Amino acid sequence: MTGEMSESLAGWCWTAIENVAEARRLFKIAETLGHRRRRKRYGLLGDVQAPLAAIRFREHCHNTRCACHVAALWDGVRGFSRDARTGSLHSMARPFASMIGLGDFGSYADYMREASRLSDGNDRREAARARKRGYTTRRIGQNSHNVSLRDIVGSKWRRSGGIVAASREASLARSDDANQTIVPFTKPACNEHWRIDFGVFNKSAPERMMGKATLGRSGNLIEIVFFMGHGAALRDGVMKLLMFDMMQWLLDSGDPLAAGAEFLMYGAVEEGAAGRDKWRRRLGFHPFALDAPSPPERDWRPEGWNPAVYLALNPDLRAAGAMPLAHFRLNGVFEERPYRPGKPGRSRLAQIVGSGALDDLGGVPATDF
Repeated sequence: MTGEMSESLAGWCWTAIENVAEARRLFKIAETLGHRRRRKRYGLLGDVQAPLAAIRFREHCHNTRCACHVAALWDGVRGFSRDARTGSLHSMARPFASMIGLGDFGSYADYMREASRLSDGNDRREAARARKRGYTTRRIGQNSHNVSLRDIVGSKWRRSGGIVAASREASLARSDDANQTIVPFTKPACNEHWRIDFGVFNKSAPERMMGKATLGRSGNLIEIVFFMGHGAALRDGVMKLLMFDMMQWLLDSGDPLAAGAEFLMYGAVEEGAAGRDKWRRRLGFHPFALDAPSPPERDWRPEGWNPAVYLALNPDLRAAGAMPLAHFRLNGVFEERPYRPGKPGRSRLAQIVGSGALDDLGGVPATDF
């Protein structure tokens, strides 16, 4: 290669690098302006600050068995914490949590009046239409209705939160009701630390799950961890029905599992497309900054944890570029994903508890979880 050619190639490479850097800079500016416009809808400009939510990861529970739940929720909220923010609470570089203050409503009827006002009654009518068409909701066991869930994920490749990485693989998989796993709901061991799945079902025979939501609780905070409906059923209002039924359970059921919960969080205000933002605003979600002290369980991980082994045992996560420990805390432990070579068929959560990894935090030995 001549010196002139080398110089030309070097110049082209440098121009390409500059163009990429410029594209990233412009994207960052556009993203910042988009965040600014979205916050402006909530009046969060100038000296106006978002309300501060005091988060307590433990209320009355001191059991070490719940450490995995605390660590999982901490991973989901620490970016919103006042301790993690630099400058003022409305800093443009930091996101706000999108939350409903459950304590703002004396009952489910109070919440529905507010939700109807925000959507001019449209969301309530959509949910009523779904119920009229035979859709029902209920709590289900962990990892239940696996075939239906795969169909839900594969039904739309792009959603309001962005491109669904697993949608293409799920859409190519063949549905087989014979392989459908039905797991009945079982009450969690702790009232203030749990993860519960909810499903919305059609009236076909056999019935099909057409939407799923997962709620995770630690202390006074409940997070919507997963929320997705089948593309063919979204126009029927199934996810509005599921959302309202979950709110009714949280506000009116008197269930000890819901008692004492003060906040319901669904991601960041800045997260997702305009459609998701509109959906949340119509359902009463508002921006909050969090006063969430870092819990002792923040560094929790199972005994023998190795991120490379976790990705090797779960190649789909490697392909998706998942962060190993964050994924394991938020989803993997509850999905019973393998994190080290072991005997198949045994609950991974039981393995973790049985290993004594939770006992290092002190308190009650975790032998009966």
